[in-house]
Amino acid sequence: MISSLLAPPAWSADGPDLCEALPVLEPSSKPAGWERLFWGVVERSRNPIAVFDERGSHLAVNSATCEFFGVSRDEFDQSQLGHLLTPAEHSTLNHEWRQLWAEGDLSGVRVFTRADGSHVRLEYAARTAVVDGQRVAGVVIIRQKRAHELARVGQAGELTRREREVVSLVALGLTSPEIAEKLCISEATVRTHVRNSMTKLSARTRAHLVAIALADRHIVALAPTPPPVPHS
Repeated sequence: MISSLLAPPAWSADGPDLCEALPVLEPSSKPAGWERLFWGVVERSRNPIAVFDERGSHLAVNSATCEFFGVSRDEFDQSQLGHLLTPAEHSTLNHEWRQLWAEGDLSGVRVFTRADGSHVRLEYAARTAVVDGQRVAGVVIIRQKRAHELARVGQAGELTRREREVVSLVALGLTSPEIAEKLCISEATVRTHVRNSMTKLSARTRAHLVAIALADRHIVALAPTPPPVPHS
């Protein structure tokens, strides 16, 4: 399962099927290259991820989002996000939405309300990008218990291939032990790569790291792990 998460996504004749949320694309408009990888990560990630246009209409909401909040995709338009926030959190939503589109980047922590009425404090980040010729905003949410890495003060720079691989698996929602197993490295090395990547990309949180990686094209496709050779 893990080995195929970042393999090129398979498309059906009618487009991707995801919580009835990803856009159904005509054969002539199916994305290729980077866009194909972008939508593949959105579709397969265990992290709640939603993609909006500037009007606030959702273009995609992955199954992790629907399952975590217990709501349908129709409740994720920007104008309806207030239903998922406490009254205190809702008061700043419109201002932050305008700030996102003006500055292209936003991150922080909010208290969200799930369909069962429970409140949960979540780390979120959003970043704008041009995908399929349209400016969009990718919004990433990560539970704080999985977002403990802190960036070190340092110089910005290009990610190494290994850092891109680690960041790609973080974007898919894999845990540090799962990433370590997938890449045959230690958990400590995974955490080091995450911290270094956050420093290089000026990411303030793990959710911010994922949003930046998606928007700024730091995601890479990983080759599937070959099956073990049977012993004769």
